[in-house]
Amino acid sequence: MVLKTIPHTARHSSCITRRWAIEACKTFFGLTDADERAIVGLEGKHYLQKLWQTSPDTFYDHPLQMLRQEWFHASKAWYRHDGFWAALPPQAMVLDYGCGTGEVARLPWILRGEALDAHEHSATCRAYLQWKYRHYAVVTEDTASLSQSQPAAYDALICTDVLEHLPNPLEVQRMLWEKLKPGGHALLKFATEWPHPGHLRDAIVQRPQWVSWLRDQAQIIEVDTYCWCRKQ
Repeated sequence: MVLKTIPHTARHSSCITRRWAIEACKTFFGLTDADERAIVGLEGKHYLQKLWQTSPDTFYDHPLQMLRQEWFHASKAWYRHDGFWAALPPQAMVLDYGCGTGEVARLPWILRGEALDAHEHSATCRAYLQWKYRHYAVVTEDTASLSQSQPAAYDALICTDVLEHLPNPLEVQRMLWEKLKPGGHALLKFATEWPHPGHLRDAIVQRPQWVSWLRDQAQIIEVDTYCWCRKQ
């Protein structure tokens, strides 16, 4: 099966594009319908918990973990934020840190044909992203490469469902903030659930400090699933 560019008539149908992402993941990794059934719902969450316990070092490179990401994001209608993307001017430089499978809120921007500078730690995930969005202006890089970029280089920042995985969330947030231009928009999400595969309790307990820091640094535009804010 060869996946082609999403048809133009389908690009505004969230149901079609989300299903496309699931099928893309299955095709790239050679997964089956049975694999998809294994990772859905509560049983799928338990499966991932066991996978994390047995192989935490390779968890983020595991195809079924990525399929779970695609499936979970496809099943949640609130995993998008069209208002944020509509506020950005054409050809804005967008930094996406910890992009994962590149779904979630990023999809409206990508399907508009706009550029996305996507940084992800997992080499396997980056290879999948490069293939999945080969028809679009998505550039994938290792998260470590971001330290080499210039400060205030981006018009917008997206960092969602990432900080709870890191032992130093505040340090990373400050580094990302330096890359954002004054007045630039940011779409952020710092989850609070624990235990969860890959979520660190030591990171999550820092969330109140992160909220306090963000209030001092940004104008909060909207708080819903995400925190949409603007750098002061």
